Amino acid sequence: MALFFVLAMIHKKTMIPLFLAIPIRVKSKIVDAFQIRDRWIEEVALVKTEMANFLRYYSDIRIPTLQKDIAIMEEELNSGGWFDMSRLHHPFDN
Repeated sequence: MALFFVLAMIHKKTMIPLFLAIPIRVKSKIVDAFQIRDRWIEEVALVKTEMANFLRYYSDIRIPTLQKDIAIMEEELNSGGWFDMSRLHHPFDN
């Protein structure tokens, strides 16, 4: 909508529609600028979604798993026995 408004303006002195008075190179640069702006708006939204997903994964899955592993290690160390690594969670296990 804004792009149409810019190209539909009329030159005040000559009363020629502005889109006729603008060289094609300038018109293409205007269109490119609007497309880049739209892509960046979309990209920012995608990055925000990815950041939220990343933080949700760590707060819901990884941090509780690490807390369980810490509790297991503390229990093993305080028991005075051998430390059994097989009770710990592998980072790629669900």
